[in-house]
Amino acid sequence: MGGCILLSSVAAGRPELSVIGCVVIVALVVIIYFVNFITNDIKNNRHKQAAAAKVIVIQDSPNKIEPKAPTPPNPLLAKPEWASHVGTDQYGIYAILTIYDKKQLFRQIPAGTFIMGCDDAESDAAWVNRKRTFTDAPHGSCLSPQHIVKLTSPFWIADTPCTQEFWHEVMGSNPSKFNDDLRKPVEQVSWEDCKNMLSSLNRLRPGLKARFPTEAEWEYSCRAGTTTATYNGDIAYIGARNAPALDAIAWYSGNSGLPGRAMAIDSTGWSEKQYDHKRACTQLPRGKLPNMWGLYDMIGHVWEWCADWLGPIMKITVSDPLGPESGTYRVNRGGSFASIPSFCRSAARSGDKPDSKGLSQGFRICISA
Repeated sequence: MGGCILLSSVAAGRPELSVIGCVVIVALVVIIYFVNFITNDIKNNRHKQAAAAKVIVIQDSPNKIEPKAPTPPNPLLAKPEWASHVGTDQYGIYAILTIYDKKQLFRQIPAGTFIMGCDDAESDAAWVNRKRTFTDAPHGSCLSPQHIVKLTSPFWIADTPCTQEFWHEVMGSNPSKFNDDLRKPVEQVSWEDCKNMLSSLNRLRPGLKARFPTEAEWEYSCRAGTTTATYNGDIAYIGARNAPALDAIAWYSGNSGLPGRAMAIDSTGWSEKQYDHKRACTQLPRGKLPNMWGLYDMIGHVWEWCADWLGPIMKITVSDPLGPESGTYRVNRGGSFASIPSFCRSAARSGDKPDSKGLSQGFRICISA
């Protein structure tokens, strides 16, 4: 307004000049305002970009990375024909198989590469634990040489061992000893029994392709991206049946007591238990923490049959290994509610005759993708 007053005094005899001058000055003020606004906006954006760059640098620093679960499976492109429902959660993709009114949840496991087996330090520590109970255990009996394994195809695996109620729905019978609750894992089943169950299941759902997991698929699923003795870290052996790292994730001989159950087995002779108990048996599934792919009881609870014959492991890189073409024993994995801690590791191997049945012998269903 000061400019308009000045022009008015200069051009007192010519009012049209005063009006033109005011318009020019107002236009200049508007232009200057917008120039300052744009300049400040550019500066602000630069500050934001710089701040973001600093945050990215901090997040990318090796010392600042927080532990996280392995990359979840690739997005599900189509609902499996056998599934009654599919979905996603914090663990990845899942699908539900329904047989009559019984359901089993399956997790989609991605193709990938991992280190199978354990190093000498883990093997030696496991052997020392085994010697506490089995004094004649030869050195090297816990050895599972490390080697690289590539699994080229995704697959589905049940989030729990097969339950008694699911087995009964397919087979019309229940061979289990600990049958006070049908939601418990089925046990006392041989490899041949499980093969027959899988065949019956496939007949109920044509195109299902239910099967045993291979030994490599089992360990890959159990590890869920980890490289330690368990998916809860390495094991410190405090006693013959005392390994605190297992308590959060597994039912094993140190914590599987269940008082008041008539069918439970006598555990008074089990030495150095983590928790004192007189009788022990299987428990309900999902009673312990899952691994990072949402799989429960991969370690402990019941031994799980695998497809492979038990044989030596070669320290070479292999793709989709199937084990020996023949043998005497089928692979067992995972340990059980009655096992000492050294059997309850991601890399621990065992085997039994295909017709063998035991109080701690179960299995887990796998489905080809």
